[in-house]
Formats: sequence, structure tokens, C-alpha cells
Amino acid sequence: MPASAPAIDATIPLPQDAAPPPAMVGATSALRDRMLRHSRAWDPFMVRMLDQAGLRAGHRVLDAGSGAGSLQRLAADRVGPQGRVTGLDIDGVTGRRMLHQLSWQGPAIFGFVEDDIETLETVPGGPYDLVVACRVVFHLADPLSGLRRLWAQVRPGGTLLVLDTDLTMTRSFPPQPALERGIRLVNDAFRRAGCDIECGSRMPVLFEQAGLGAPRGAQACGRFTSAVAGAGLLRTVIGSLAPLIRAAALLDSAGIARIDAQLAGISPDTGALRWPDLVATWAHKH
Repeated sequence: MPASAPAIDATIPLPQDAAPPPAMVGATSALRDRMLRHSRAWDPFMVRMLDQAGLRAGHRVLDAGSGAGSLQRLAADRVGPQGRVTGLDIDGVTGRRMLHQLSWQGPAIFGFVEDDIETLETVPGGPYDLVVACRVVFHLADPLSGLRRLWAQVRPGGTLLVLDTDLTMTRSFPPQPALERGIRLVNDAFRRAGCDIECGSRMPVLFEQAGLGAPRGAQACGRFTSAVAGAGLLRTVIGSLAPLIRAAALLDSAGIARIDAQLAGISPDTGALRWPDLVATWAHKH
């Protein structure tokens, strides 16, 4: 959809016996499935950060860049039936499917707004007690403007919570050449796309540069998986980035195929992979 498309309040109350939505399909379904499974490993950290941000029963929450809806589920457990959890995403098709699924699972406290974080002005249902953005600022062309737009959706006394990654923390132990090549390729591809791959670690500074003031707190969480599991996810991410990798002349199709074969050949006894840190930064609005 165009970036200038108007916001649409797509709240759909559904009966509890409504059928769940069909599974998402498409060229990136493998990446979505892998990333969803991977992201759920961060749920305990996210829950702790929601608590640190002061989320309580009855609060209204805006999940900016809501994607697959995992944060909405976690927030709903905290706000209860008297609260409200609204997702916001530029991908209206996925957002409405997730709204269908969340509402089918209950309770009827969910909503969805289709809009672009980089151009939005006012989100229906706001201002909010908590605005949370997970792995969103990383992708913004103008992070400072994006943070100001998110801050504008927070009510006085409310909180902005941003969770984002630092890709530079990714590495293999002991160092494995195939894994290290895959990590460098992913990092270089995101750099060529204009992403700040140290975004998570730089977030406290970005808060101040955006005029939000010093954050109330910031915490980082790291995670290790087996080298084999890491290689599998790297293969999927590289596959999804292949058009960008070729366009940026980082590798041609033959080179991508070679690194994919090397990652596929990682054996189970080759150690561990440290994933990008997930950094939580939050500030209260006075």
C-alpha cells in the first residue's frame, strides 16, 4: 500500500466460536514461520520489560509494527478484559488476519489500524498508556522522526517502550567460517538497505537525539542456540535477502548458492551461535 494511505480502524469483534483465519501463505512464509518460532524465545524478556514499563490491568496499548501479533498476546495477558490492545502496521492484510486470530482466541479487546509509522499523525483510540515498538526503528529511514511520532501517541504519564536489535553482537563459538561468512553477508545486506545494524545499542542515545529526554531504563538480552539451528535461520534470512544481495553486488546467485551449501553442511557438534542482542529502552512522558 502507498505510504500515504489513510489510517483505517479495522477493529472486528468476532464471536468466540468463529473459525480461525487461514494460515499466511506467500513467498516469505518460510521466513515468517522461522522468525515467529525464533521470536517466541524472547517472550520471557519481553514480559519482564512490559512489567518494567509499568503495564497494568485496564491500560490501553499500541503495538506499533505489530506484525505477527506476538506482543499483543503478551500485553493482553497484562491488561485483562478491561484493557485495550491495538496493533498498527503498514501490512493491512497480515494485520487483519492477526486481528481475526487474536479475537477468535479471545478476549474481545483487540483492534488494528493500518498505517505507516513513518507518516502517521494520530492513531484512533489514543493517546495510549503504553506504546511499544519491537524491531521497528531498525527499519525506519528516519529513526528520530519515527521515535517522535511514536512518542506523540503516548498519553501524559504513559510510557514508550522500544525493543530493537544489535546485529553486531552475532557470532559463532568457536568461530565457524561458514557461519561467520553468513553473519557478515546478512549484516552487509542490511547496511546496504540503509538499516542501522547497531540500532538497539544506540537507542538510549537516539531517545535523547529525538528530544524524548534520557530514557528511564535500558536492558539488553542475549541468546545462544546451537550452530545447526543458527545455520538454518541464517539460510532462510539470506534467501529472503537474495534480491538485495544481488542488487548490491555483494554476491551473485552462484555465490549465494555456495554459502547456502556451506551453511547446510554445518554438523551438530560445531558449537553455538550468539544471536543479535535484543535491547529494551523505555521512557515515561511527564
